[in-house]
Amino acid sequence: MSAKEVKILLIILGVLFFISFIGGAFDDKPEAEQDTITEIDTTKEPESEVVSIPFDTKPTEEDLQGQEVMAYIMAEDVVRKNLISPSTAEFPSVSEKYYPVAYIGGGVYYIYSWVDSQNGFGAMLRTKFGCTMIYDGEFWLSSDLTFYK
Repeated sequence: MSAKEVKILLIILGVLFFISFIGGAFDDKPEAEQDTITEIDTTKEPESEVVSIPFDTKPTEEDLQGQEVMAYIMAEDVVRKNLISPSTAEFPSVSEKYYPVAYIGGGVYYIYSWVDSQNGFGAMLRTKFGCTMIYDGEFWLSSDLTFYK
């Protein structure tokens, strides 16, 4: 074989390799299982599974207290879900989150604070709120939320 014939053969092999690589010839999955980009159906509820890990023992009072900042963060989420314009919500800075939280006992926290958010007319208003958060050692629950004028 001459050098010219070897060069042509290598070009042909390179082109065949490229075409087979792009075409998915090296994919060992059946066509039905191949990864494809599809549109997401937003009308269906997402499939999820809630996994709960049971406690071997009941949480102690020490486990339930000392969660002031987390209680505040959970209360923020509850407040945000109840605002007209949740994306505009502005809460106190991180350094101020510890002080408006009172630990009542038994995993119960009371939060009294404020939020700035837009009303229905687009004006930013400061609203005070009170919220009771309950921590059972695994989950956070809100028992009430009150907005004050």
